[in-house]
Amino acid sequence: PHFSTAVMTPNGDSLLLADTANSAVETVDVAPSDSSTYYGHVVSAVAVNGATAMTPNSITILPDGSFAYVSSVPTSGTGVGGITALTAGVSTAGYGAPRFYSGTGLADTPPSGAAHTLVSPSEVAASSNGQVLWTLDPTSSLPLKT
Repeated sequence: PHFSTAVMTPNGDSLLLADTANSAVETVDVAPSDSSTYYGHVVSAVAVNGATAMTPNSITILPDGSFAYVSSVPTSGTGVGGITALTAGVSTAGYGAPRFYSGTGLADTPPSGAAHTLVSPSEVAASSNGQVLWTLDPTSSLPLKT
């Protein structure tokens, strides 16, 4: 594995790691109250692939911990990236049930100006109420509301 980013779940029980070597997100149980079966171990590893292998860039988790979102770009370096949604609690304390959304289907139309389509998402962040995802994309001059 090669971990490029990490994010803690809101309750502090799990750590999500972006594994760029395996195009995956791994969930590590870090809750000291859990049994030694889980504590300090990877409890899930989920591929973030779309139609091709993807390299995860950034992870954000909704404030209630119900979903994690991963921005990713094609491992090959060509093509369009996207966002993978992961659902909490699918695998023990981990995240799973990945659903990939290609950047070609994600666009933001600001109040004025042309629409921006997600091409190469580098960072993703959830709003405090969990209703909006903001994505940074080097091909756009503004954050995209996805």
